[in-house]
Amino acid sequence: IVTADAMLHVGRGWPRGGGGDNDVRLLLQARDGSVDEQASALISRRHFDVWIENERPMLRVASTNGLRINMKAHGVDSLVPLADGD
Repeated sequence: IVTADAMLHVGRGWPRGGGGDNDVRLLLQARDGSVDEQASALISRRHFDVWIENERPMLRVASTNGLRINMKAHGVDSLVPLADGD
């Protein structure tokens, strides 16, 4: 995904093309394969941002609830260097 600011914004809100501030919209799937809108509403509107810095993918936590990566908790505004499989 190519963005104007070279950063990928991920959350539950609508993607930028649909008038939102995210490039990728996170949704939870129900057991029958349909989108579970009610459960999806529990995901942060702006969950995290990803970009490349010095040839390495970086993640910034945007959710006020934080985020777990490889079972390690990261608080809002944490910067996390990503490795393959994270």
